[in-house]
Parts: sequence; structure tokens; C-alpha cells
Amino acid sequence: MNLEYSVCVMMSTYNGETYLPQQIESILSQEKIKINLLIRDDESTDNTLNIIEKYRDDKRVKYYSGKNIGPAFSFIDLLFAAEDYDYYAFADQDDYWEANKIYEAVKVLESYKEFPALYSSLTEVVDENLNFKNRFYGTKKQYNFLTQLARSNAIGCTMVFNKRLFCMTRVYRPQYICMHDQWVNIICKALDGIEIKDSRSFVKYRQHSSNVLGAEQNFVRRLKKSALFAEGNSRYNQAYELIQGYKEYMRDEYYRQIMDVIQYKTCFASRIRCIVYNYNTGRPLYNMLIRLSFIRGKF
Repeated sequence: MNLEYSVCVMMSTYNGETYLPQQIESILSQEKIKINLLIRDDESTDNTLNIIEKYRDDKRVKYYSGKNIGPAFSFIDLLFAAEDYDYYAFADQDDYWEANKIYEAVKVLESYKEFPALYSSLTEVVDENLNFKNRFYGTKKQYNFLTQLARSNAIGCTMVFNKRLFCMTRVYRPQYICMHDQWVNIICKALDGIEIKDSRSFVKYRQHSSNVLGAEQNFVRRLKKSALFAEGNSRYNQAYELIQGYKEYMRDEYYRQIMDVIQYKTCFASRIRCIVYNYNTGRPLYNMLIRLSFIRGKF
């Protein structure tokens, strides 16, 4: 494989001084790949910017600051700020990457140059000191279209995607999304792109008190934090954004399904179809909660 493939790793930072130096070094230490790190700081108030500025003479690192808009839209801003590379990846500020993380993803993605393609993997859950916590996080399950709209099955810090998918993420800039990784994931699904699920892990997914969305929580807390319990019709709004930006690229089946979602509050037939649709999260409880969100009018 050509070892000169260039990869843009996009990282949003916010008050990440504690673990950021170790994560940056793990990214810059990626093997057999030409790494480029693009950082957007989301108006940190701690020492984060000083840490980043230590890399100002490293040509592999570019960074900029912006007003505080939260992690989802900070990553979207990075998508629109990124330059031309062969592959793209998201990175959290507090994890730790194995040296072959990106290389293993690119090896797989190289077989799918002609299609939008998205790679993701499992993560190894660790504590603050990178000690293994006896579990892995993520799913190997392939979701169908509406299930993907309801609940993402790819963890952002493991995602690597090709230039075709990257270019399609820039067709439309959304005003509302649940999270950046779910947005890229559902775009790939809407385009009939290739989704690769790796059962291996190359990311040490650090769990600590400041995680935005962590794996090491009890089941009830994870549910309450997930989109399945979100108020304000978060997934409905995201569906509307998707149809605004990508309706001309969708197959007819997906278009009909997403229109049912958009019309479910005003059209009884659409609501019934959304309720009885075949969701395939692999967990009967999650499937039931998706249906319940349509019944409650809180999708």
C-alpha cells in the first residue's frame, strides 16, 4: 500500500488541558501514514490553547479558534475548514490512539475508492490512566436507514472516511444536528455508501468525570443522555436537515421513509408507518423506545 496517503485528523478542543498532550502525541505518532492534524478550539478557558500553540512550528499541525458552539458544530466547522487529503478522521481530545489506528482503517477503505465509505471500530474503555476497564464499547451491528437516523452505530473517535464521503458532507451545512458523528453516518447511509464495522479496537476510550458522552455509565444514565430520550424533537429536526441537503441523492425508498418522519405529526398514516417500521438496533428495548418516541411525538 502507498505509505504516502494523507489523512486529515479533525479535533475539537474545549478545556482539555489534562489529557490533550498525550492524545496529540498519539495522533502524530501514527505509523505508515502522512498525518495532518487540524484543531479547532471551542473557546477554552484553561491552558488548552497554550498546549496547542507549542505545535505552531510543526507543519503537520494547523489550528484555529472560534466562539463556543459546542462539540457537534465545532466538528462540523472543521469539516468545512479541512483542506484536500486522501482520508479524514475525527478525534476526541482525551483519548489515546494506538500507532496503527489510521493505517488499519485506510487499508480497508482502499478497496472502496469509487463509493462514499465510512470505517468505524470498537473502542477499548480505559480509566484516566489508560488502564483497561474490562470492556469494549461500540457495536458491530449494521443499521438500516431509519434506525441509523434514530441512533448512530459508529463512534466518532473511531471514524475514518474517504474523500468521496468527505466531499458529500460539504454539500450542505446543517443548522441543526444531534451530533457530528451521527450526521456523517446518516449521510453515508442516505447515499448508499459503504459502511465498514471493525470488531477490533485501536482507540483507548478514556472515561473520566468530564466526558460529554461516556461509555462508563450505568444503563439508565446512558439512555437518558442518548437521543432516544432527547426532548425538543432532535431527530425530527435532523431528518428535516437531511432532506433539505440530500433529497436529490437519496434512493426513493429512503426519501419516502424520511418524509414519513417529517410528516408523522400531521399525517396519521405516516405516524403509523413510523411506529411499525422494522428497526434493527439488535436490542428489543431500543427498538421499542424508537417506536415510543413516535407515539409520544418526541422523535
